[in-house]
Amino acid sequence: MAKNKQKNVVRRSIFMYVFAAILAGIFITLTIVTSMYSTLISNVLDQDVTEIENEAEAIYTSDYDSYDDLKAAQEALGAKIIEEGAVLLKNNGTLPLAGDLTDVSLLGQNSVDPVYSGHGSGNVNLDEVSSLRESFENAGFTVNPDLWDFYMNGPGSDYRKEVTSVTGSGDYRVNEVPQSEYSTSVTDSFSDYNDAGIVFIGRSSGENHDLPRETVEDGIPYLRITDEEKDLLTMAEDNFDNVIVIVNSNNPMELGFLNDYDVDAALWVGGFGQSGANALGRLINGEVNPSGSLVDTYAYNSLSAPSAVNLGNYEFTNSDVHQGDNYMVYGEGIYVGYRYYETRYEDALLNQGNAGSYNYADSVQFPFGYGLSYTSFEWSDYTVSENGDTFTLEVTVENTGDTAGKDVVQFYMQSPYTQYDRDNGIEKPSIELVGFEKTSNLEAGESETVTLEVDKEVMKAYDSTTEASYILDAGDYYFTAGKDAHAALNNVLLAKDSNLASDLVASPSEDSAGNTDLVYTHTINDFNTDL
Repeated sequence: MAKNKQKNVVRRSIFMYVFAAILAGIFITLTIVTSMYSTLISNVLDQDVTEIENEAEAIYTSDYDSYDDLKAAQEALGAKIIEEGAVLLKNNGTLPLAGDLTDVSLLGQNSVDPVYSGHGSGNVNLDEVSSLRESFENAGFTVNPDLWDFYMNGPGSDYRKEVTSVTGSGDYRVNEVPQSEYSTSVTDSFSDYNDAGIVFIGRSSGENHDLPRETVEDGIPYLRITDEEKDLLTMAEDNFDNVIVIVNSNNPMELGFLNDYDVDAALWVGGFGQSGANALGRLINGEVNPSGSLVDTYAYNSLSAPSAVNLGNYEFTNSDVHQGDNYMVYGEGIYVGYRYYETRYEDALLNQGNAGSYNYADSVQFPFGYGLSYTSFEWSDYTVSENGDTFTLEVTVENTGDTAGKDVVQFYMQSPYTQYDRDNGIEKPSIELVGFEKTSNLEAGESETVTLEVDKEVMKAYDSTTEASYILDAGDYYFTAGKDAHAALNNVLLAKDSNLASDLVASPSEDSAGNTDLVYTHTINDFNTDL
C-alpha cells in the first residue's frame, strides 16, 4: 500500500515537472513572439506604442492646437497625396463626369475592400479609413445601394482578396466575385444607376513575401487580370455606356485589357492610405484635375524585363535565423524599368548592341513619366544655361485647354556611350531622369515658366574596372524636356539624326515623335578622371 502511494507521488511529481516545463516553454515562446510583434499587437488592440517623458520640457512645438486639428490636417494631406499623384491613363472625354451624370455603380469586390496600403509595417488602421462610397457621395454622386449591399453583406461578401501574413505565409489571390453570384435584382439595379459603371481592379503586396512569378489563380499571373475580372469588365460593357476603370494597385499591373474592352477612361490611384480615398470622388467629378505621372514603365508583359529573372522567394537552407533568412540577388544593373526598355529601343532602332528583334510599341503600354490631364498644355522657349557647377533648365508651359490644371515637366539627359565605356564594362541607359517640376494650377490660357537647377555631377559615371572612381566621358551630352521618358528619348534621337523621324515610335503622350526644340547639347572635349 505504501509503495503504491509512493509511486503515485512520483507520478504526480513527474507530471507536475513535465507540465511546468511545457508551461515554461509556452511562456518563453509567447514572450519571444510578442516582443517581436509588440508594435503590431498593440496596434491591433488599439493600445499606445509610445510614451512621452518630460512633457514639461517639450522639444518640438506643434502647429496644431489639439489632436483633432492634427488628425484633420493628416487626413487632408492623405487626400492631397492622391489628388496630386493619381494618374489619368486613358480618357475619351468621359471624364470628368459632369452635369447630371451623378448616378453610378461601383463594380468589383475591391470597391468595398480597396487596397489602402501594403501589408506589414505599412498597414493602416482599417477602423478609421474612408470608404469609396463616402468619397463619391461627398462629391455629389449617388452610389447604387443594391450593388454596394451585395458586396458588403450579400453573396459578394464571401469574396475578398487574400494576401500573405506578416510572417510571409499564405498566398496572394484576387478572388473576384463570379458572375453566378449576381442575382437578377442586383443586375436590374444597374439601369437606375447607369451614368457610369466604375470598375475597381486591385492588387495588394507587402513585406516578407515577394509577389509570385508563377501563376496563382486560373493559371494567370498575379499582375494580370483574372477570368472573373474579365467577366466583370464584360458585364460593365453590356450594361453601361460609360465604363471607367480604377487601378488600385501599388505594383505596376499588366493593363493591356484597357485596349481589349470598351473602357472609356482609366485612372491609376495606387494605395489610398488612411484618408486618400476621400479624393477619388473629386477626381471623377473634375473638382480636381489629375496631374500625376507614372513612376514605372507599364509593360504589356510584366515579366519581359531582364530584372524579372531575379524575382522570387529564395531562402538560405542552412540558416538558423528565425526570420530574415530570405535573400534577393540584384544583378540586373541598368536592365530594369525605363532604363532597359528605352535603351533597347534605341539600340534596336540603330541596329547596335545586342538589342535583337524588338518592337517597342508591342512591349510598352505606358512609359515612365506618362500621365494625361483633363486639359492640354504646350511647351515653348526651352533654354539651358551654365552656372558654375550647375545647369539651369527652363521651359514655358501654357494651358491651351479650357479647364484649369497642373502639368509636370520632366527633364532628362543622355550621356555619350564611348569605346572606353564598352571596353571597361561601363553601362549607361539611353535616357535618365535628372529632375522634374510641377506647375501651379494654371487657368485656361495661363502660362508659367518652369525652372530646374541640375548639378553637373549627373554627367559622371562610375568606372569600377580601370579607374575605380568616377569619370567624365568626352562627347555630347543631351538635356531635354519630355512628357515622359520615351518622349524625351525621341527628342534626343531626332536631334542626333533627323533621318530617324519616320522610324521613331511616338509615345502616347506625343502627337508626333520627337521635338528638337526641347533639346540642348553640351559638349565635353576631354576625358576626365579628376573628379
